[in-house]
Amino acid sequence: MSGTTLEDVAEPSRNGQGSPFEQRPQWHHSVPEAIAAAGAWDEGSEGWAIWRRYLSRGQKRRTLGRLLNADSAPLLWGLDASAHAQLAALLERLAAAKPEDDRDAQLDERAAAWQNDLQAGSASLDQALEALAWAYAAPRVAGALSPARWWALVGGLLTLARSGNGASERHDILAWQLLAGELPLVLAFVLPELEACRLVGPLGAQAIAAGLVEGCGPHGLPEFEHLAMLRPLLGCWTRAKAVARRVELEIGDEETGEAFDRALRQAVRLARPDGGQQLGPATTAQDESLEALFRAAGRLSGDKAAGRAVDELFAKRGKGRSAKLAGRRRGGGRLPPVSMHCPESRLALLRADWRAQSPRLAVGYGLDGRLDAELIVEGEVLFSGTCPCEVRLGGEVLVPGAWEEVCWFSDHEVDYLELEARLSDELRIQRQLTLGRTGGFLLWADAVLGEEPGPIEYRTSLPLAAGIGVQTDDETREVTLVGHKPRARVLPLALSEWRCEKRGGELEPSAEGLVLRQQSPQARSLFAPLFFDLERRRFKQPLTWRQLSVAETRVNQPRDLAAGYRVQIGKQQWLVYRSLTPPVGRTLLGHHLMTQFLVGDFHSDGTVHKIVEIE
Repeated sequence: MSGTTLEDVAEPSRNGQGSPFEQRPQWHHSVPEAIAAAGAWDEGSEGWAIWRRYLSRGQKRRTLGRLLNADSAPLLWGLDASAHAQLAALLERLAAAKPEDDRDAQLDERAAAWQNDLQAGSASLDQALEALAWAYAAPRVAGALSPARWWALVGGLLTLARSGNGASERHDILAWQLLAGELPLVLAFVLPELEACRLVGPLGAQAIAAGLVEGCGPHGLPEFEHLAMLRPLLGCWTRAKAVARRVELEIGDEETGEAFDRALRQAVRLARPDGGQQLGPATTAQDESLEALFRAAGRLSGDKAAGRAVDELFAKRGKGRSAKLAGRRRGGGRLPPVSMHCPESRLALLRADWRAQSPRLAVGYGLDGRLDAELIVEGEVLFSGTCPCEVRLGGEVLVPGAWEEVCWFSDHEVDYLELEARLSDELRIQRQLTLGRTGGFLLWADAVLGEEPGPIEYRTSLPLAAGIGVQTDDETREVTLVGHKPRARVLPLALSEWRCEKRGGELEPSAEGLVLRQQSPQARSLFAPLFFDLERRRFKQPLTWRQLSVAETRVNQPRDLAAGYRVQIGKQQWLVYRSLTPPVGRTLLGHHLMTQFLVGDFHSDGTVHKIVEIE
């Protein structure tokens, strides 16, 4: 690309010889006659002077911040600014440039270095972002660069836009969308006077349309392993939609519009109260650019419910006009569903409601047996990261294979996700996650299911977030997770409540986080449930839990066939039942069951209200 000159944006010279600046650029018919009639555009030429003056008059209308009504740097939307410090510095410098400025030797050298380093068709993400930075700033840097460098820059950007970063190889979807999609649209936006820039615009619109459909699947989410791309992609698509609207180009059809709306919904759903993204790296403060991104995307979205979700996300932080606007929007219609499960992306969000303080559990599971989870309570992350589980059968270590969805259920009372993975040919594990949306609890339970009895040892850990402490009780196995305030009480239901009973396992903090260990010397199966009390108003109330007897034809069953538990906190009580065999008729606390799994609470008359039942 370093050899690109005016030839890429100009008509061939009449004799095919001489300086490229003796050629005539292919101007669009809308360009002023004084520019079109000029005979040269090199250093000191009248054509170049006229062109710079023209760009100076129009450059304010072609800034990205003005187009998106955003004070932040839109090109960094969705990205970790600290990881792109050099790009941020370049953007700041380019934003200050004006076509009437004197030559800037350092900026000219930076443009030359970028062009020399770049090979068309193999641009990295950083190089793609820098390409866009130069493209958006092209009218403003006409004075800072030499004419030869400026024309080479524009020609090189056109070469990149046409090659699309190897559009046939879409493994790096973000770089593909930036170069094959956004870059052509930007050139059509900032330099419409050049016919070559106008001609690549439709190519960009087509690439963005394809990326919207391919990039986030039917639910608006990339695959779990590529979740970090969700916000940068949304940023790219938001900028591209705004630019396409300005240059009067359509991006796809109704399907692509709905794909954009779904991506926005998911990005808002997965936003932490501090502005970070669930299942992503920890953040320490709200990123101001996040609101700018979501607001801009909301304005471009045809989904009014998604716009209301954006208002809800920022309502607590907003002041004055922003807070009043959020109140009006929330009163004007329904919010979208807050919980979701996307089996194609292997991602789920169990969440009580749209309030910033509501409890939420995000889960991502991979084909390699990895399972990540993040629990947020009252706006504070309690644990986040990979939650491994290990099973030893007769001393042999077994780890899960690929996780697959077994069941997803969501209603006004509960979100329930059940996943399954093979441990061996004879052994499998099911992870059951139940969030009481109205009851303020989370049940995290693993069921190890086998066919032949043997010594089973089970171990799992929850990676505690920075700043989260663990308070243990001297007499019981109750554990409290504490951040700025106590946030959750954790009860290992399969273990004895009292520490003096040294059987069955332990729940304790370690360097890995909160670790649960259970073992049985001779069992076919094992059930390991953790009950999280998430309602702080109950924390001063006494609690207890008990393992219950499960009977079949009046005979109590061993715990490797069926398990039942009662949890009592103050006056509230819950019932948990799990069959570790195919469902058969059994009795628990006088209740007749023909089910695999049950979570319920008790009415005042002693009857059980079923919160979730899996048959």
